[in-house]
Amino acid sequence: MESNQKRDLANELTEWLATHSIGIEMLYQIGVMSKDTFIDRVDGEMMKILLEIIEILEDKTLDDPTCFKRIDAIVDVFQKRYFNITRHDW
Repeated sequence: MESNQKRDLANELTEWLATHSIGIEMLYQIGVMSKDTFIDRVDGEMMKILLEIIEILEDKTLDDPTCFKRIDAIVDVFQKRYFNITRHDW
């Protein structure tokens, strides 16, 4: 992957995480959510993503020579959270 593509993807991921964090922060600021709940939510969402990816990487049933099944499953993790990965837009 080219340097510019990596930078673009990193920027998109950062924007996605920031957007979700800002939404949660807004709830906290208007008093709907405590600070601890806010931190748990942000950390929890990031941990869920990482744990899902780890499960996919360790899943022996997704084993194929090109790792297509694993890649597709990881893309799904992001897409179900509305983080679009254009490489798999078909």
